Amino acid sequence: MPPLRYAGSVEPVRPAVLAFVLTSALSLGACADPPSSGPIGESTAPSAPSAPGSSGDPSPTGDATPSTAPRAPEGRTARTFRATVRPVTRADVRYSYAPGCPVAPRQLRKLRVSYWGFDGDVHRGTLIVAHWAVAPVRAAFRGAFRDRFKVRKIRPVERYYRGSRAGMAKSDARSMRADNTSAFNCRYATGSSRFSAHSWGDAVEVNPRENPHVLGGRTYPPNGARFADRGRKHKGMLRAGSAMTKVMRKRGWTWGGTYRSPDYQHFSRTGR
Repeated sequence: MPPLRYAGSVEPVRPAVLAFVLTSALSLGACADPPSSGPIGESTAPSAPSAPGSSGDPSPTGDATPSTAPRAPEGRTARTFRATVRPVTRADVRYSYAPGCPVAPRQLRKLRVSYWGFDGDVHRGTLIVAHWAVAPVRAAFRGAFRDRFKVRKIRPVERYYRGSRAGMAKSDARSMRADNTSAFNCRYATGSSRFSAHSWGDAVEVNPRENPHVLGGRTYPPNGARFADRGRKHKGMLRAGSAMTKVMRKRGWTWGGTYRSPDYQHFSRTGR
C-alpha cells in the first residue's frame, strides 16, 4: 500500500474501508449501555420511593431486606385487626353523660377496632367503654374479625343525640334504627326507670337491626322485626356459636340471646 499523503488534499476513502468503519461503529453502539433517559419527547417513569423497612431504610433489626408485607389498596384499611385505646374527655361524652351517671368520663376509654363491614371491606370504628371492659371487648371484636363476622357500623352513641335536641331514649332509638354497634350511653334500661348496663360502659349492642330486643311482643328497633325469627340466616346475626359470643362467654360476659325476653344484640358484664 502506498504511503499516505498530507499535501493539502485527502486521498479518497475506499468503499471497502468505509464499510468496515461503519460496521465497527454499529457493533460498538449495540454493546454500549442504554441511555438513562427515554427517547426525546418522553420521560421515564420515576422510581417509587422506598417503603419503610426497604433497602433504603434499614429495619430495626438491621436487616435491609425489602419488606414483603402487602399494602392496603388506596382508600381502604389494612386487612389485619387493629385496636387502639385512648382516654375519654368530657367533650367526648358531652351529651351521652350527665352528672349523676354511675361512672365519670375519666373511667371511660375510646376503643377503636377493626371490623368487617357489610360491604365486605375492612373498616375501623370507635366504642366508648369502661376501662375495665377494654380487654374483653377488644378480645370479642378480635374474634369476630378472625371469623369475618359482619358489622354494619361502629360509632359512639354521642353522634345520635343531635346536640341537645335528643334525650337519652331518642338517642338510643336512633342508634338502633341506624343498625349502629355501640357501648356507653348513660340511659335507663328499655321499659324501666333504672340505669341500663350501658350507663357503666360495660355493655355492648351489636348490629341491633339483625339482633333485635324482643320485649312484650314488640321488637327494638322496629325495623328489625323480621330478624326476630332466628331460624333465618343473614349476615350480622349473632348466635350461640358465633365467635364473638364464645369469646364473651369465656370472659364471663352474658349474651342477651339467652334472656327470657331475648335481647340478641346485647352483651354485658353483669348479666343485665
